[in-house]
Amino acid sequence: ICFEHQPREYCVQAGETDLDFIARLAAEEGLLYTFEHRADGHTLVLTDRVGGLGTIGTHTDCPVIYQPMAGGEASEPALNRFHYTEQVRTAVQVQRDYTFTHPRYNQQHTATG
Repeated sequence: ICFEHQPREYCVQAGETDLDFIARLAAEEGLLYTFEHRADGHTLVLTDRVGGLGTIGTHTDCPVIYQPMAGGEASEPALNRFHYTEQVRTAVQVQRDYTFTHPRYNQQHTATG
């Protein structure tokens, strides 16, 4: 984890599986996750960088194998699905709110991206 993530004041899991709960929290925080499967056990890998997930291979030393009809046990890492997207986001966002019960409470929050 490279970036600072703020602790949550309140968080509830309701009506969702453990995996759905973790996936929702990870998405809200901008985290990616994958599972590493080995003979001696499995590991959940969390990261906030795409580069933290590793690579299949580079075009100079080995080709990336594409298996569109994935099934069974693969003898080597391969892609079975690929979707390319790009996203544009704002550099700064400011949100303001007001509550009449605590009018002096500053409910302005700024995030810089």
